[in-house]
Amino acid sequence: MKCLRHVPYASWRLTVYRQLFTPGSVPNRLPPNPRRTISSTTQSQAPHEQQTTTQTEQSNNDQPEPPAPRPSDQLPRSPLLTNPHVVPVTKRKKRLPTAEDLNALQHNPWAQALASPTRMCSVTGARTPRDLLTTWGLVQRPDSDGLWFLPVGLLKDELKNELKEPPKSTDGQDTASDPSAQEPRVPSRTRSLRHLSLRIMDSIQLLRRLSASLTSHEIGKLSPLTKTIPHRLKHPQGPLTSRDERSLVWRQDMPEFVLGRLRSEVVNRLKKVSVRWGQKLDRKNKVWRVVGIEGAVSESTLLKGLENMEPMKRMECGAVLVLGEPQSEQNALPRRVTLPQTGSQVPVFDLSRLFSESEREELRAYNPMYQEAALFFRPNSPTTVDTMLTLWKLQGFLNEDLEFL
Repeated sequence: MKCLRHVPYASWRLTVYRQLFTPGSVPNRLPPNPRRTISSTTQSQAPHEQQTTTQTEQSNNDQPEPPAPRPSDQLPRSPLLTNPHVVPVTKRKKRLPTAEDLNALQHNPWAQALASPTRMCSVTGARTPRDLLTTWGLVQRPDSDGLWFLPVGLLKDELKNELKEPPKSTDGQDTASDPSAQEPRVPSRTRSLRHLSLRIMDSIQLLRRLSASLTSHEIGKLSPLTKTIPHRLKHPQGPLTSRDERSLVWRQDMPEFVLGRLRSEVVNRLKKVSVRWGQKLDRKNKVWRVVGIEGAVSESTLLKGLENMEPMKRMECGAVLVLGEPQSEQNALPRRVTLPQTGSQVPVFDLSRLFSESEREELRAYNPMYQEAALFFRPNSPTTVDTMLTLWKLQGFLNEDLEFL
């Protein structure tokens, strides 16, 4: 055994690196630790180790020596380098929607309402899809200094006409420069407040509670209505001033006013989606179907009429409109009914409870199709989808109201 205490570490390291990384070289047994001291025990064991090594070399000479693996082959390999062309295939758990699926969702009013962004009701704090809420805002009347809190989402036509530019005179001059010739219109303050909008849940019971708490307000003091306005709109952070907050006005007949506006909007939308009615158009029409009812309108006769109706695509997206005579409390129609064709439930809109007699007569006089006892309405366009959602909002507004229902 040779002592390597005198061998420098740099020379020893260079020798080891050459043995490991020289191509085709066979790594020899590393030299012993240079820090190991020679003792008597080591010297006594040296002949025995040398004899054992000689026997092992003689036995190995009889067999062909296998090629020694390269040191780099013993290292772990990256799968990106060993298999560069193999791309892992991932299977999708859900298939991508087709054009037919997207078209079906686009014409589904319930899917469209639920897909609308969620917004918070300024009064109750409940979060509801935007399409099921009504937009409210502040409007200043020409003959009043107060700011009226009104459902601007139901007054689009009126506000659009009032906010139009002043008409020009016949001689080509603008009448805005002549104060005497200008008609009374909404002041410019309303134009600056048009972007200040809130959203409130459609409920006649909620409006009645608000009316009961706001009618006791004394003029000149801070209106309780300011509690419903977000802080980002109040003074001093928002555009409203302290004078505006004291001039907020709430109609005392707000529940009846909103109900009348909702009914008027539903009637106008039903007029727009009505079609020319006839025996030949009845079979080809994809929106309206007649529900044959024999005798008085009841739940049993309605189910029998739906069972005899021809099936159509996307029936689960439709609803039943009952235009018959008012029903008694004992024979009141259910809010939902199960279709025998698909087994799904669809809403039932009893127009005898949702509308007044004058509004139903207006519909019957406008189109003969509304003279039927019951109709099946299935939307197939954005206009018909909006009509269905307006009907749903009107029924939700009168939900659990004993006075109107």
